[in-house]
Amino acid sequence: MDDSLFNPRSVAVVGASPHFVSGGTFFLRALLAAEFPKERLFPINPKHEEMYGLKVYPSLQSVPHPVDYVIVIVPKDATFKVMEDCVEKKVKLVSCFTSGFSEIGNKEDERRLISIAKKGGVRVLGPNCMGLCVPKNRLVFDTGIESGEEWAGNISIISQSGGNADVMIIIGNGIGLKFNKAVSYGNGSDINADELLEYFKNDPQTNIILQYLEGFKTIEQGRNYLKTLRETTLKKPVIIFQGGTTAIGKRSIFSHTGSISGDNRVIEGAFKQAGAIMVKQGLHHLLYTALLISCFQKSNKLFKVGPNLGTILGGGGNNVYVADICSKIGLNFPAFDEEMNEWLKKNVGEVGTVLGNPIDMNAGMSGYKTAIKIMKLMDKIDQIDVITYETDFDWWLVSAKIRQKLDLYKEFDFKGLMESIMDTNVKTLIRNIKKIQKPVILISSQTFYDADIVSKRNELEETFRKADIPIINDMATMATVLKYLIDYKEYILRAK
Repeated sequence: MDDSLFNPRSVAVVGASPHFVSGGTFFLRALLAAEFPKERLFPINPKHEEMYGLKVYPSLQSVPHPVDYVIVIVPKDATFKVMEDCVEKKVKLVSCFTSGFSEIGNKEDERRLISIAKKGGVRVLGPNCMGLCVPKNRLVFDTGIESGEEWAGNISIISQSGGNADVMIIIGNGIGLKFNKAVSYGNGSDINADELLEYFKNDPQTNIILQYLEGFKTIEQGRNYLKTLRETTLKKPVIIFQGGTTAIGKRSIFSHTGSISGDNRVIEGAFKQAGAIMVKQGLHHLLYTALLISCFQKSNKLFKVGPNLGTILGGGGNNVYVADICSKIGLNFPAFDEEMNEWLKKNVGEVGTVLGNPIDMNAGMSGYKTAIKIMKLMDKIDQIDVITYETDFDWWLVSAKIRQKLDLYKEFDFKGLMESIMDTNVKTLIRNIKKIQKPVILISSQTFYDADIVSKRNELEETFRKADIPIINDMATMATVLKYLIDYKEYILRAK
C-alpha cells in the first residue's frame, strides 16, 4: 500500500451541503474546523456555487486541480457515477460514507462499485465508513478531533466502525494520547484489516496499533490478517477490542458492516497466540492500555512491568477492595520486611492507617511528601515491580473549596491555593517520580463532581500527562490494563 494514500494533499467532498444536519456538511465542517488548507479543499454539489466561504464545483471533473482523496456522501444509486468520475480524475483514494450495500445484504451493488474502482486503479475505504484521519495534516472526520503538529503522535487506529474510531481519538486525546493516523474502513470491500495491519506494521511513525474488529469478508482475509498479526506484535503492540462476542452481537455485525464473524473463543485464542492484547472491557480499557504502553515506551520501562505491586492508597476499605481485585487477576502485594515496617511506623504512624502493602496512608494534603519518601524506598525493594500511588487531588481541592464556602479566612485566595498546589505539590511529585527507576502509575480517583473541582482536577491531571506520567481514574481499570501489559511482555520474552 502506497504511503501517499494516507497523506493526501487535496480533498474533495462529493455531496457537500450547507445544511447543518446533513452528512455532507459534517465532513466539510470538520475539515474547515481543523484548518485544512482551503485552497486544497473542494466541495462538490451541482446545486450550489458557494458554501462556508468556499467555491463549490458542480462535478469532480470541473475541479481545475488534481484531487488525491475523495469523500463520497451521496445516495447509493449515485455512487457508481461518482466512482467513474474518480477513475477519470485519477483519484488515489475514495472514502465512501454512503451505506446500503453488503451491510443490508446488497452484495451485488457493492461488487459493482468496487469493480469500477479497481478497473481504474482507485483504492476504496468502505462503503459505509468514516474514512481517513491524519491529525498532523489537519485531515479529520469530526469537528471534535484535535489537529495540527502539536496533536501528532505515534498511535494509529484501524477500525471497522467509524463511530468507534471517532470515540477512540476524542477520548484518547482527553487522557493524553496523540495519534498518527486513524482509518475507518466499514464494510472493507477493498482495503481491509489485513492490508491496513500490514501497512501500519511497517509504518515508522506508528509505535502502537489500536483496533476495533468485527470480522472479515473472507476466510482468506482472516488467514492473511493472522499471519501479519504474528509479525506485527513482535515489532509493536497491537491492542484489539473485538465486537460480536455474543449471538446478538454477531447479528448486529452483519447489519453494521456485513462481515463474517466466527467462534469468538477460537478467534480470541488465535489472536492471543499471535501476541495481540485482547481487551474485553471496551474502548475505555483499550485506551488506558495504550496510555500505559505509550508512557512506559518513552521512559524505557515497558519491559520492567511485573505482577508485584507496591501500592499507596488513601482508605482502609479501599485497601481491601484493591487487594481483592488485584489478587483475582494475578497481581500481588509483596509483604514489607521489618526495616520497612519500622520506617512506616515511625514516619506514617499506626493510628488510622494500614502499614502493610497496600499502604493506607490517609494523610491529607501534605501526604504527598510522605508518599514520595515511600516510593523511593519501594524503588529499592527487588520484590516490587510496579509502584502505584492513589493521589489526593480531590481532597486537596475540596478542602480549598470548603474553606472558600465557609469563609474561614476573610481573604481566602482559591486561585492562589491552586497555583501553590501546582507549583509545589504537583511539580515536586513529577520531579521525584521521574527519578524513580521502576514504572509508576498514579490513580486519580474521581470522588467529587463539583464543576470547579472537576475543572481543577483536569488541570492537575493534564500536568502529569504532559510529563508522560500515566494517570488512571480508578484502581480496577489500572489493575486490568497493567495485567494486559504484563502478559504482552511475557509473550515477547517467550517469542524472542
